[in-house]
Amino acid sequence: MTLRGDVLLVDDNPVNLRLLSEILKPAGLTVRAATSGGRALEAARAQVPDLVLLDIELPDLSGFEVCEALCADPKTRGLRVIFVSAHDSLLGRSRGFRAGGVDYLTKPYEAAEVLARVATQLDIALLTRENEALRAEIARVRA
Repeated sequence: MTLRGDVLLVDDNPVNLRLLSEILKPAGLTVRAATSGGRALEAARAQVPDLVLLDIELPDLSGFEVCEALCADPKTRGLRVIFVSAHDSLLGRSRGFRAGGVDYLTKPYEAAEVLARVATQLDIALLTRENEALRAEIARVRA
């Protein structure tokens, strides 16, 4: 599977970052990493990625808080966020979706599942951008 896109990984555990990188890079993705919520917000605002894989438990901000901040910022509002967590509770998944997440992966990672979910979200992100560009063009032509 060959994918294209820029993915921001956010996890305070270097082992988890390495594991995800080893799954995503061979598939053709550009991977950046942040080890805290604050660094993730800075990285996403400096260069908006196509997708964020976001751990829930971070040292400074929770993943939920990071996702809410990304959704509130006009520059990053449209970002697609997949939460990653070692905990697979209904409450955690529900809170992630309410915070603005679009999917939820549990650790340990299964490479095929990670790639399938990432590919789906990257496709949706691309189609959303194309749709927005077409709407803008229609509005320009009508004006």
